[in-house]
Amino acid sequence: MMRTTFLVLAATLATSYAGHLKVYTSQDCSGSTVGDSDFTSGTCVSSGDSGSGLVTCNGTAFTLQIWSSSTTCAGPATLTTSGTSGVCASVPLAGSAMVDCSSSCFSSTATMQLESGAVVPMSAVHVGDRVLSMSSEGKPMFDKVFRITHHEPTEVTAFRRITLSSGDVLEITAEHLLHVGTCCSLANAVPAHEVVVGSTMFLASGEAVTVTSVESVVSTGSYNLHTLGGNLVVSNVAATHFGNPAAWSLVGRSLAPYWYQAVNAVSAVVGAEDASQKTEAHNSLRRAAQ
Repeated sequence: MMRTTFLVLAATLATSYAGHLKVYTSQDCSGSTVGDSDFTSGTCVSSGDSGSGLVTCNGTAFTLQIWSSSTTCAGPATLTTSGTSGVCASVPLAGSAMVDCSSSCFSSTATMQLESGAVVPMSAVHVGDRVLSMSSEGKPMFDKVFRITHHEPTEVTAFRRITLSSGDVLEITAEHLLHVGTCCSLANAVPAHEVVVGSTMFLASGEAVTVTSVESVVSTGSYNLHTLGGNLVVSNVAATHFGNPAAWSLVGRSLAPYWYQAVNAVSAVVGAEDASQKTEAHNSLRRAAQ
């Protein structure tokens, strides 16, 4: 009964997005899953006749509660377990769970290339700077930073550390959207939690590379910014500035760049230009830093 509750609960958790939950039949978060879904922290989700569940996030800590006989999270919970975001937690009678509670951002290791050629921490980028990005066709370009949406030097956050066959490493929250399998249409971007070993991702040059490892890490400092076009190159890897797939639906992601450009036009600042001839300079800087 408990496992059925988890299965149905996970299948109904995709209405909004504040984190990600995977439930396993094993005790060590390996092998088969009985649930793999998004959740909204603090919101009760009914699993029909099988019960209900609630995930509450507080920074990197989480509490998972299951009611096997209530569809409204009422009364004493059948089971309660807690743990750290991004770390496997044992679930009594059911197996184990991996919960990601985090905002949409990159870690303090994130770097960006300015139009001057300088490679700087994302934390040092300002509104109005022009940074290396990607066109929807997968070509390098420079784009204007429209706004800073996340700048938290002391925030402790769970990230996915994605290592590529090129040696490049990207630390990104589980729900943040990036380019996997194809580059670089916003419509095709997927959450980072879908990246697995063997997935194809893309470098600033447009080169396709293979994911060699995916780890869960917790670190201090989280950052994000928005460009006019919606794409970013972070730590030499093609990504987007979008998180929260429910808040940024497919239509929303497609229309957002037009809205950004319209607002930006008020200041008569040019937003983006082709930078393909400057890509080799960027790669030379990256190689020198390695």
